[in-house]
Amino acid sequence: MLLLIVAFIILIFGTAINNKGATIDNACAGGTGKYWNGEDFKTDRLYEVNEGNREILGKIWDSFRSTGLTEAQTAGIMGNINGESNFKSTIEDPTGPYYGLIQLSTSRWGDLKTFAASRQPAREWTDVPTQAMFVQKETKERDGVKDYLKQDGWDTVTDPVLAARIFFYGSELNQASDSSHWYSDWGVPQNREQPAAAIYAMFKGSELGTNCGGGSSTTGHTTAVLPASLMATIQSSKSTYVAAANKYHVPWQALAAIHYRESGSDPNRSGPSGEKPGTKNPDSGKVECVNFQDCEEARARHLISLAKTFYKVTVNEQITDADIQKAFLAYNRGGMYINGGCTVEQSPYVWNNYDSAHKLMRWPNSSCEPASTRGRVDTPNGAYTIYVYLLENKI
Repeated sequence: MLLLIVAFIILIFGTAINNKGATIDNACAGGTGKYWNGEDFKTDRLYEVNEGNREILGKIWDSFRSTGLTEAQTAGIMGNINGESNFKSTIEDPTGPYYGLIQLSTSRWGDLKTFAASRQPAREWTDVPTQAMFVQKETKERDGVKDYLKQDGWDTVTDPVLAARIFFYGSELNQASDSSHWYSDWGVPQNREQPAAAIYAMFKGSELGTNCGGGSSTTGHTTAVLPASLMATIQSSKSTYVAAANKYHVPWQALAAIHYRESGSDPNRSGPSGEKPGTKNPDSGKVECVNFQDCEEARARHLISLAKTFYKVTVNEQITDADIQKAFLAYNRGGMYINGGCTVEQSPYVWNNYDSAHKLMRWPNSSCEPASTRGRVDTPNGAYTIYVYLLENKI
């Protein structure tokens, strides 16, 4: 296979083959941990695994990690990407033909293109985050792959070398791992496992977004403009948000953003799911709070608990943009999005109207959403949109 020859040349001579240079259009703009802002993030050259390429490898690492993959799983996949494409997302190998980071067959490439076109907004198939989302989706949904990965312990793997091996057999060969001749013929140890270990050592423990350069806690910028009436309502309720936030050490802007999404910031409907204080919560069936202050405290507890449960995110006053986005999704339908293979970026609850690329988003037309909302246009601003607006305007 052509790519193996290329990989061998790179391994022996230690030089990357350059085409046009990398195209990285604001993939992690400003170090905010925000990977998608209406621009494609694609790589159109080959890269070696070394410190000189830390920036681009870090952006690819963050793109895969943000889909919910663990550090070991991400390193294992990236080790295989090293063996398949040397991190060139635009690559088209005519010998297969094979396409993209993990060298998809023609039929899987067609599935990737369909998936890319279905995103809001649509993306090119060469987009790295889109390919990352597609790969993660295959680990959960593709017949054969999901079963072999599960059989070999993919869900609980903590060793990046073992993760590289499991992914190679499950995704690339579509079989359970064994000691067949394929193992040595495909150069798994030197081209996949060793790079996986090196990548893991390079990025283990790094906070999402910090690999893009700049501070990880810097917020993004929204082009949304909130009406004066809504700003006045939030301002009048600020002391209640702040009191609850101080008690649980969370950003008050996050509580205000969720209150907006759940009930339009109505103080008389301040329950965790927008219910009136003193009435039963539609999700738990219990009375969660009895007054505005009590409800905001309940909201803070729910936010902390759900973020930790679904995305292992700790909500505190130093939370990063990437993590607060996950926390907002966890509060709404995090479990459904994880089970359905959807990502934070697909959620109007989080991103709606943030900028021109997220204007009037549609709810995913899939099992990530209940049947009543699938494919429908959402009109309220997203929670992250409100959150960033409040931070930027410092009310």
